[in-house]
Amino acid sequence: MGRVHLGLSTPTFVDTIDEFLERTARDGWDFAEFNHLDLPPFSPELLDTGERARVKDLAADLGLEISLHAGDCDLLTLDPGFLRYSEDRILTEAELARDLGAVYLNTHLGFPERMVRPGKSLWADEHFDFQRRVAEAVRHVARVADATGVRILYENTYRLIEPLMEAINECSSPNVGFLLDVGHANIAGGVRELHSTMSRKGKLFALHLHDNDGRWDQHAPLGSGTLDLEGIELPPYVAVEVRNWDMALGTREEFRKRYL
Repeated sequence: MGRVHLGLSTPTFVDTIDEFLERTARDGWDFAEFNHLDLPPFSPELLDTGERARVKDLAADLGLEISLHAGDCDLLTLDPGFLRYSEDRILTEAELARDLGAVYLNTHLGFPERMVRPGKSLWADEHFDFQRRVAEAVRHVARVADATGVRILYENTYRLIEPLMEAINECSSPNVGFLLDVGHANIAGGVRELHSTMSRKGKLFALHLHDNDGRWDQHAPLGSGTLDLEGIELPPYVAVEVRNWDMALGTREEFRKRYL
């Protein structure tokens, strides 16, 4: 196993980018992950060319790398208007990643719509064939990644995991890969099963670290739930994704004790 870079994904209630970067560096992290790009203070619309250069330089001066977590766009939607927005949005966020020199941009890619009917609800992928949408989404991400030179990583959620992983494994772009969210995998898909598929062609580049009880997405500290990473080969980048600064530090120490 090579060096594992440990990063912090934005905790709740960050007021400014400088605050986040300075405290992340002070607490001894290797990289800072800007989460919620659809909200201040990390929205691309709030960062003009000069501000992007300033933030990039500040991170370098603090000894930090940067990664980005895409906002709420949906490349799997059946809504043509929202699909056009989502295709434009992932490009906007990739351009921000390029300008900041980010080591990766991760994205959920999207979710099948949930349809509610009298007496029951069902997911759209239980009713419609999403194979074409999956293929088109991955092709679009590859075009954006290659055009911007940004590494874009698919982060597993809870639906269409297998089709998306297979499409990305078959994608020829060297700039498209995987981020394994082990908290999500602890609920849907299985950590070892998803790790095996994502690692098959050497495309697993990063990991989101948080814990839960296997029932819902709690983003809890490591050790408080049922997550087990024993025997898992770690990717180069591991971002702790819990709710506050202190939980993040505790999770980092527990992770080091258990797995490094």
